[in-house]
Amino acid sequence: MGFSDTGSDPGCPPVAAGDTMEFPRGLCGFRPSHPGMPLPMPRPTTLLLLLLGCRGTCPRRPNAAPPKVDYRKQIKPLLARHCNGCHGAKKVMSGFRADAGRLATRGGDRGAGIVPGQPEKSLLFQVLTGTDDVERMPYEKPR
Repeated sequence: MGFSDTGSDPGCPPVAAGDTMEFPRGLCGFRPSHPGMPLPMPRPTTLLLLLLGCRGTCPRRPNAAPPKVDYRKQIKPLLARHCNGCHGAKKVMSGFRADAGRLATRGGDRGAGIVPGQPEKSLLFQVLTGTDDVERMPYEKPR
């Protein structure tokens, strides 16, 4: 026995009664009842939805460490561009200096600016994201 299609489904090409398709037994839980039994072809959108549905459930690399952050290459240039105008060597608001890593870690009048490895406890993280009861920064610049 086999499937035949008259072309009623616009997403699938017609399959003649004698056409067969090789398919390993047991793949995806499907076992043809007859070794030469042709299989219906899935629509491309069905395959796409299946792939997208599995994407979130499959771990990429289970033992992969989070990417390392390089302060000098990734953080310091951002602080220089957006923070040093008010929190640099020439102007120090709230006692916080963003122009040197050691000083940024120590913080200012309101507490530790950067807590390495614990961004949620870092005042800098809180003011950049607008969390808790802190005013979001940079204060006078568009975000």
